[in-house]
Amino acid sequence: MPVPNETAAAELLPFSPIVPEGISPPPLIVITDPAGTPEGDRVMALIYTHLEHGRFWIIESVSQATEVKFRSIVDNCADPTSGCASQASLVEIRDGITALLLEGPVTTALQWQEKGVTFDILGPFETFTAEAALSLAEEL
Repeated sequence: MPVPNETAAAELLPFSPIVPEGISPPPLIVITDPAGTPEGDRVMALIYTHLEHGRFWIIESVSQATEVKFRSIVDNCADPTSGCASQASLVEIRDGITALLLEGPVTTALQWQEKGVTFDILGPFETFTAEAALSLAEEL
Protein backbone atom coordinates (compact mmCIF):
# COMPACT_ATOMS: atom_id res chain seq x y z
CA MET A 1 0.00 0.00 0.00
CA PRO A 2 1.41 3.44 -0.87
CA VAL A 3 2.46 5.77 1.95
CA PRO A 4 3.31 9.46 1.57
CA ASN A 5 6.72 9.39 3.24
CA GLU A 6 9.22 7.61 5.47
CA THR A 7 7.56 8.93 8.64
CA ALA A 8 4.20 7.40 7.71
CA ALA A 9 5.94 4.11 6.86
CA ALA A 10 7.76 4.06 10.22
CA GLU A 11 4.44 4.14 12.08
CA LEU A 12 3.43 0.85 10.44
CA LEU A 13 6.74 -1.05 10.36
CA PRO A 14 8.60 -2.94 13.12
CA PHE A 15 11.88 -1.23 12.15
CA SER A 16 13.06 2.30 11.44
CA PRO A 17 13.07 2.71 7.65
CA ILE A 18 15.85 4.64 5.95
CA VAL A 19 15.56 6.73 2.80
CA PRO A 20 18.88 7.65 1.14
CA GLU A 21 19.74 11.30 1.63
CA GLY A 22 22.15 11.73 -1.27
CA ILE A 23 19.52 11.35 -4.00
CA SER A 24 16.09 12.82 -4.62
CA PRO A 25 13.18 11.39 -2.61
CA PRO A 26 11.57 8.31 -4.16
CA PRO A 27 8.46 9.06 -6.21
CA LEU A 28 6.76 6.04 -4.65
CA ILE A 29 7.03 4.39 -1.22
CA VAL A 30 4.97 1.25 -0.62
CA ILE A 31 4.65 -1.07 2.35
CA THR A 32 2.90 -4.37 2.83
CA ASP A 33 -0.66 -3.87 4.02
CA PRO A 34 -0.60 -4.01 7.84
CA ALA A 35 -4.20 -5.27 7.89
CA GLY A 36 -3.16 -8.57 6.34
CA THR A 37 0.51 -8.90 7.26
CA PRO A 38 2.01 -9.81 10.63
CA GLU A 39 4.30 -7.08 11.94
CA GLY A 40 7.49 -9.14 11.52
CA ASP A 41 6.72 -9.83 7.84
CA ARG A 42 6.17 -6.23 6.76
CA VAL A 43 8.34 -4.76 4.04
CA MET A 44 8.94 -1.28 2.63
CA ALA A 45 9.93 -0.61 -0.98
CA LEU A 46 11.28 2.67 -2.32
CA ILE A 47 10.74 2.82 -6.07
CA TYR A 48 12.92 5.16 -8.09
CA THR A 49 13.27 6.29 -11.67
CA HIS A 50 16.60 8.08 -11.53
CA LEU A 51 18.36 10.10 -14.24
CA GLU A 52 21.74 8.49 -13.61
CA HIS A 53 20.85 5.01 -12.32
CA GLY A 54 17.59 4.35 -14.19
CA ARG A 55 14.79 2.40 -12.51
CA PHE A 56 15.68 0.67 -9.26
CA TRP A 57 14.17 -0.40 -5.95
CA ILE A 58 15.38 -0.30 -2.37
CA ILE A 59 13.60 -2.86 -0.21
CA GLU A 60 13.84 -2.94 3.58
CA SER A 61 12.56 -5.71 5.84
CA VAL A 62 13.11 -7.36 9.20
CA SER A 63 16.46 -9.09 8.96
CA GLN A 64 16.51 -12.62 7.62
CA ALA A 65 19.82 -12.36 5.80
CA THR A 66 23.03 -13.73 7.25
CA GLU A 67 26.61 -13.85 6.05
CA VAL A 68 26.36 -17.66 6.18
CA LYS A 69 23.40 -17.50 3.77
CA PHE A 70 25.34 -15.15 1.49
CA ARG A 71 28.37 -17.48 1.41
CA SER A 72 26.10 -20.42 0.62
CA ILE A 73 24.63 -18.56 -2.37
CA VAL A 74 28.10 -17.61 -3.65
CA ASP A 75 29.31 -21.22 -3.29
CA ASN A 76 26.19 -22.52 -5.04
CA CYS A 77 26.53 -20.10 -7.95
CA ALA A 78 30.21 -21.07 -8.35
CA ASP A 79 29.11 -24.63 -9.16
CA PRO A 80 28.41 -24.78 -12.92
CA THR A 81 25.88 -27.59 -12.40
CA SER A 82 23.78 -25.59 -9.91
CA GLY A 83 21.65 -23.81 -12.48
CA CYS A 84 22.48 -20.44 -10.95
CA ALA A 85 22.36 -17.89 -13.78
CA SER A 86 23.77 -14.96 -11.79
CA GLN A 87 27.34 -14.10 -10.98
CA ALA A 88 27.45 -14.01 -7.17
CA SER A 89 30.14 -12.46 -5.01
CA LEU A 90 30.69 -11.10 -1.53
CA VAL A 91 31.66 -7.44 -1.34
CA GLU A 92 32.46 -5.14 1.52
CA ILE A 93 30.45 -1.97 1.87
CA ARG A 94 30.81 0.79 4.44
CA ASP A 95 31.98 0.02 7.95
CA GLY A 96 33.18 -3.46 6.93
CA ILE A 97 29.68 -4.83 6.29
CA THR A 98 29.63 -7.92 4.05
CA ALA A 99 27.04 -7.80 1.27
CA LEU A 100 25.91 -10.23 -1.41
CA LEU A 101 26.20 -8.91 -4.97
CA LEU A 102 24.26 -10.70 -7.72
CA GLU A 103 24.79 -9.67 -11.34
CA GLY A 104 22.69 -10.77 -14.30
CA PRO A 105 21.15 -12.02 -16.36
CA VAL A 106 17.94 -10.19 -15.40
CA THR A 107 18.76 -8.22 -12.25
CA THR A 108 21.64 -6.53 -10.48
CA ALA A 109 21.06 -6.87 -6.74
CA LEU A 110 22.94 -6.02 -3.57
CA GLN A 111 21.76 -7.38 -0.21
CA TRP A 112 23.08 -6.93 3.32
CA GLN A 113 21.98 -6.98 6.94
CA GLU A 114 22.49 -4.04 9.26
CA LYS A 115 21.05 -3.27 12.70
CA GLY A 116 18.34 -5.92 12.38
CA VAL A 117 17.20 -4.79 8.93
CA THR A 118 17.81 -6.48 5.57
CA PHE A 119 18.46 -4.06 2.71
CA ASP A 120 18.07 -5.02 -0.96
CA ILE A 121 18.97 -2.65 -3.78
CA LEU A 122 18.03 -3.98 -7.19
CA GLY A 123 17.35 -2.96 -10.73
CA PRO A 124 17.37 -4.30 -14.30
CA PHE A 125 20.75 -5.78 -15.24
CA GLU A 126 20.81 -3.96 -18.59
CA THR A 127 20.55 -0.49 -17.01
CA PHE A 128 21.42 -0.80 -13.30
CA THR A 129 25.08 -1.51 -12.59
CA ALA A 130 26.87 -3.06 -9.64
CA GLU A 131 28.68 0.26 -9.24
CA ALA A 132 25.32 2.05 -8.91
CA ALA A 133 24.12 -0.42 -6.27
CA LEU A 134 27.36 -0.06 -4.29
CA SER A 135 27.19 3.72 -4.52
CA LEU A 136 23.59 3.75 -3.26
CA ALA A 137 24.50 1.44 -0.38
CA GLU A 138 26.87 4.13 0.85
CA GLU A 139 23.90 6.52 1.11
CA LEU A 140 21.90 4.29 3.48
